Amino acid sequence: MNTWLSALGRTLQSKKVWYLVGAVLLGVATFLLGTTTLPAIFVALLWGGTFFLVMSFVFAWARNANAASFLQAYTTRDIVYMGMLIALGGVFKAYWGQARMMIEAVFGPYAVFVISPGFYIWAIFACHLVRRPFSGTISMVLGGVVEILAGNPFGIPVLMFNFWEGFGPDVSYNFIFKNKRYDIWVAFVGGTLSALFGLWYGWLYFGFSQLPFWAFVVYVLEVIAGGLISAVLGYGILRVLEAVGVKPPKPAVVH
Repeated sequence: MNTWLSALGRTLQSKKVWYLVGAVLLGVATFLLGTTTLPAIFVALLWGGTFFLVMSFVFAWARNANAASFLQAYTTRDIVYMGMLIALGGVFKAYWGQARMMIEAVFGPYAVFVISPGFYIWAIFACHLVRRPFSGTISMVLGGVVEILAGNPFGIPVLMFNFWEGFGPDVSYNFIFKNKRYDIWVAFVGGTLSALFGLWYGWLYFGFSQLPFWAFVVYVLEVIAGGLISAVLGYGILRVLEAVGVKPPKPAVVH
C-alpha cells in the first residue's frame, strides 16, 4: 500500500497531474453544457474525453507503482471467462438499457431497484468466477464497449457507469476481503459498493439532483436495495453454475 501511495504522490507531482485536472474541468464543463440544448453527440464526446483523461491518469499511476504486474496473474482460463462475461454482459446490458427507458417512462427514477441489478450483477460474476485483481472493473468497462456497439441508447457515458459499478465489487472482493472469502456477505458488500459508486454519476447524468430532499433519500435507499438484490441474484446464479460444473479457480498447490 505504501508503494502505491508513494507512486500516487510521484504521479501528482509530475506533468501527468494535468490529466486529472483536465478530467475534473472537462467533467464539470460537460455537466453544465449537458443541461443546455447542445447536441447529445457533442455532450457524449465530452464525457468520453473525461473518461479518457481519468484512465490516462490511472494508467500513469499504475506504471509508477508497477501495478500493471497484476495482469501476470491472469491465466488462459481467466481470460476465457472474462471474454464470455464481456460479450454476454455487454449484449444483455444493451437491451436491458432499452428496457430501462420503457420502465422509467412509467415509474420514473423509483424503478431503479428493479433496473440496476441487471447492470451490477456482471461485476459480481467476474469477481467471483475469475478471482483476479480488477476483474470486475475490466470486464465491466470492456463490456461497456460491447454494450455501446450492441445499441445501448445512452451512448458513450455508459463507460463511466460501467467503470464505477465494476470497481465497487473489486473493492469488496480484492481489497476488503483480499480474495479470501466468496460468500453471500462479500457479494452484499460488492453489490452495495457498486450501487453507491455509480450513484453520484447517475445523480448528475440523469438529473436526479433536482429531486426534493426526501425524494432523493428514497432514491438512495432504492439504489442500495438494487445493489443488495444484485448480490442475492448474482450469488444464487453462481451457486447454480457451480452445481453444473462452472467452477472458480482453485489455489495452486506446490509440492
